[in-house]
Amino acid sequence: METEKKILLDVFDNLGLQNNNGSERNTLKAEQLITFVSMIQKWNKTYNLTALKNVADMVSHHIIDSLAVIPNLNAYFLQKKISFPNILDVGTGAGLPGVVLAIMQSKYNICCLDAVEKKVAFLTSVKGQIGLSNLTVKHARVESLEAQKVDIVISRAFASIVDIVELTQKHVSSGGSIVAMKANGIEKEIMALRQRQSQWNVKAIDSLNVPGSNATRCLVWLQKEQ
Repeated sequence: METEKKILLDVFDNLGLQNNNGSERNTLKAEQLITFVSMIQKWNKTYNLTALKNVADMVSHHIIDSLAVIPNLNAYFLQKKISFPNILDVGTGAGLPGVVLAIMQSKYNICCLDAVEKKVAFLTSVKGQIGLSNLTVKHARVESLEAQKVDIVISRAFASIVDIVELTQKHVSSGGSIVAMKANGIEKEIMALRQRQSQWNVKAIDSLNVPGSNATRCLVWLQKEQ
């Protein structure tokens, strides 16, 4: 796993995620991410967490993809003056991006939500093994969960923008945002939202820097009209 650890440390540097407390802290975070990936690989044999089978692919396609959103989230929270943000990761699956955010950002309070009991069992094990005190895991359907009132709802490979808004809007606090991790080419999804005449509008689309990938990824920021 040393190759993957070095790749992650390089990604930290590329994204400006190096911890100011020293290289030991950065190494610990990289090791925790590798532990997370190793657990995905182990549990994947029976729980079908991801179609990817080897660690290198999981690191490049899942972990680095999730790391890429952190600079944008940090900038948003800085602008909003939110020091300890509450984030709901909807349809988290194997814990992406929620577990990655919890490992990298100790000031983030993360709740990973999924309707599949086996995935929740996996995430509960991850929380315990890595020791993530800032991570909560919940088993429920998003539409039936009581309103969480978080600063941000985030989702990755969960649903269309229209469905994300309709299913998660009750969980966003006043002035908060819904953030959808998407591939580029989302014009039809945005048009569908406009046609619904929703109170929720696209406020920004951030292109993401995903180190080592040629894939075009973006963050779609949605906010409710006040």
